[in-house]
Amino acid sequence: MVSDSHWLSAAGAAAGPRILVTGGTGLVGQAVVAMLLREFPDCRPRVPYRGDLGAFHDDPRVEYVRADLTERDSCRGLVADCVGAVLCAATTGGAAAAARAPSAQVTDNGLIDLMLFEGLAAAGVGRVIYMSSAIAYQDYDGRIHEGDMRWDLDPPSRHFGVAWVKRFAEKMLQFWHHQTGLEVQIFRLANVFGPFAKFAPENSNVIPALIRKAVDGIDPFIVWGHGAVARDFVYTDDVAEAVKCAILAKGVGYDVFNIGAGAPTTVAEVTELALAAAGHRPSGITYQGDAPTTVAFRALDCGLAQDRLQWRPRTDIATGIQMTTAWWRENKDWWVK
Repeated sequence: MVSDSHWLSAAGAAAGPRILVTGGTGLVGQAVVAMLLREFPDCRPRVPYRGDLGAFHDDPRVEYVRADLTERDSCRGLVADCVGAVLCAATTGGAAAAARAPSAQVTDNGLIDLMLFEGLAAAGVGRVIYMSSAIAYQDYDGRIHEGDMRWDLDPPSRHFGVAWVKRFAEKMLQFWHHQTGLEVQIFRLANVFGPFAKFAPENSNVIPALIRKAVDGIDPFIVWGHGAVARDFVYTDDVAEAVKCAILAKGVGYDVFNIGAGAPTTVAEVTELALAAAGHRPSGITYQGDAPTTVAFRALDCGLAQDRLQWRPRTDIATGIQMTTAWWRENKDWWVK
């Protein structure tokens, strides 16, 4: 439990500071809510939601509110009396979903961000922690630093729409920082995985998709994409830990941090880890090279977060996959997201 003086402890409400956590019933947001309840016991998270599917914490400190984040009035009501916000809400999906409906992650995400930013600024909220994505970077070979962003170059074509939405969101937060003094901390996230991910075949990213197939004992084992494609993966609890470190940070202005493992793991390596965690040994593994995929290599330089936030990921990918597999075995009968 955090005991030092920090942003939330100085924020003020008699019943404890209220903090908005959008996306608080999903993969990253539920981990953030759990961290807030554990580390900042006086904090009162407010979590908007639309449907009944999700991770809901049974704790009286959490206020769950039905809301539509694409609507201006709804967002303005949500931010009332909040001292800060952790913005995790987004329409997401894997490579297959992006190929099937490339605009699905563009319009809603743009509306959500614009309405929330405007509402937060109008309400005089002090600090925003925003979940951006490493897909906002241009194509590159190797490990990339925050300062290597080339705004004059487009992101990779498969991510073009949603990546520009993330870039636009970052610039809009910079605008509001200049206009109102809003403190902004942006996380350019690597590929996040863990409990409460999307495991449904039509929406899942690579790790939950492979875990689901491994637990189901699929044989022959078919993997979308090339085994040599490398990604930077980060466990969801480590992202929540980064949020804790950001809350404790002082001297915040407009800051951007890479949040990831800092090292790539190939799809072939992830496949072997998922099969080992599930105890499944298929007769053969087939990599479908013509299936939807993205850039071949992506890894993040997370040195700035280590230096400025004193944050490092604690969960190696093998352990994270083991824990996610164990969670899926226990919860797959009800978690249909």
